[in-house]
Amino acid sequence: MSTEAQDYPESNFSEFQRVVDLSKGLIARLVGNDEPEIKTQRIDEGGIDGDLCAVISTVDLAVVCVVWPTAGKLKQLKSLSEVGCCESATQC
Repeated sequence: MSTEAQDYPESNFSEFQRVVDLSKGLIARLVGNDEPEIKTQRIDEGGIDGDLCAVISTVDLAVVCVVWPTAGKLKQLKSLSEVGCCESATQC
């Protein structure tokens, strides 16, 4: 009998989305604005499986947060940091 559902009641995507939401709140507090313009972009393949990863930032890139970076995404993250944007990413 499998007990995985009891041991881990939330899906991987649910946990990821919770971290994204918490990161948005943290950024809002860091910039001292209750409703700052924040862009959230997934840099993974999308969907609910796989290596979930997102870049969350203020539109002026004053504050940038990477959620769930994985070793497989490090080159892409480095490239994004060098150009200062995430235009190739998909909206979260």
